[in-house]
Amino acid sequence: MKNEEKQFGSGWRRQLLAHAHGEVLELFVGEGSNFKYYPAGVHVTATDISARIIEIAKREAAAHGVYARFIVSAFEDLKLTPQSFDTVVNTFSLNACAEPLKVLNRINDLCKPGGDILLLENGLSSCSLIRWLQTRGNHYYYSRTGGRLDHDIKAILETSMVRVKTVERKLGGMIWLVWGTPGFADSVESMLTPGSGSEAA
Repeated sequence: MKNEEKQFGSGWRRQLLAHAHGEVLELFVGEGSNFKYYPAGVHVTATDISARIIEIAKREAAAHGVYARFIVSAFEDLKLTPQSFDTVVNTFSLNACAEPLKVLNRINDLCKPGGDILLLENGLSSCSLIRWLQTRGNHYYYSRTGGRLDHDIKAILETSMVRVKTVERKLGGMIWLVWGTPGFADSVESMLTPGSGSEAA
C-alpha cells in the first residue's frame, strides 16, 4: 500500500485538500506530506505523537509557506476545544488506529458545525478478489507497518457521527476520498460518486 500511496497519493491529496479552508486541524501529520497541497491562507494545527517526526513536518510547512503550529501528543491526550476548526483533515491514518470509530467521532466533535471533514484512507476493496488478498495479507502487513488492510471504511463511516457528503473510491475501491461535515451517521452508499467504485486516480 505504501507504494500505491507514493505513486497516486499526490493527486488524491491535491483533490481532497483543495477543499480545506480557515482554521485547519490535521491529525497524525507525520512528515507533513499534505503541506504542499493546502490552499493559500489556511492556518494549520498539526498533531503527532513523535517529536522527531514533528520537526520534519515543521520544515515541510516552512518550505511551502504554510502557517502552522504543532502539538506533540498522543491522539487520546489532545487538549483541543470542541467545534473549533473549520476543516479537519486525516489522511492514511485510520488503518493504524485500533479504534477508528472513536477517532472519527472525535474528529466530528472538533469540527465546527457546517465545517468540512476531509478523509483519505485505505480499507477493504470493493472487489471480492482484492478483499480476499487483503484479508490473507493483513497479518504480514500489520507486522511490517503497524497498519491494517482490513478496515471496513464503509461500515466505520456509517457507524460514526460524521455526515458524509461525497465519497470517491480509487484503486479497486481500496482508497477512500471522503468529504464530510459534522452530524449524525448517514448511509454512505447513496453518497458514492457515480462511476467511482473502481476509478483510478
